[in-house]
Amino acid sequence: MRPDTSKKEIELFRNNGVAVLQKELNLSLKEVLKLLGLLAKKQTQIINKAKIFPGIKNIFDELRKRDIKIIILSSNTTENIEKWLVHQKIKVDKIITNNNIFGKDKLLRKMGRQFVYVGDEVRDVEACKKAGVKMIGVTWGFNTKEALKKAGADYLVDNRTELRKLLLTLIQ
Repeated sequence: MRPDTSKKEIELFRNNGVAVLQKELNLSLKEVLKLLGLLAKKQTQIINKAKIFPGIKNIFDELRKRDIKIIILSSNTTENIEKWLVHQKIKVDKIITNNNIFGKDKLLRKMGRQFVYVGDEVRDVEACKKAGVKMIGVTWGFNTKEALKKAGADYLVDNRTELRKLLLTLIQ
């Protein structure tokens, strides 16, 4: 974010998807993509400082013990994700990356429908809707609960306990 980014702009970003942000701030798609590229570069610099939310590693471990595959689908780089996973001592079955911020729905369609997607962005909800995939929106991440609800997330969870309980219910 710019040093002069206002709280209003930050909330606009968290409460809406990319399209609304682009319109409200009068940005071209090229400018939005440039901003997202700058954010990705910053992520690379600070990836090992990113902390895992308490309880998430336990959820991953429990799912793996039940032979549930864990796949990360991200617009971040494979290198960043692998560094972070090693740092957090987390194992996953597969990492799929795509630097096209609007291309997740195509990847999801290729994966079939025998899974549930957990995400924290309006873009995640939109991709899952297009692909016909059930989506759990976590309300402690990037976009707000209101934004995820408005976008049409199939489920919303407010904490890790709710996420664990819902995942275990859905996989039975």
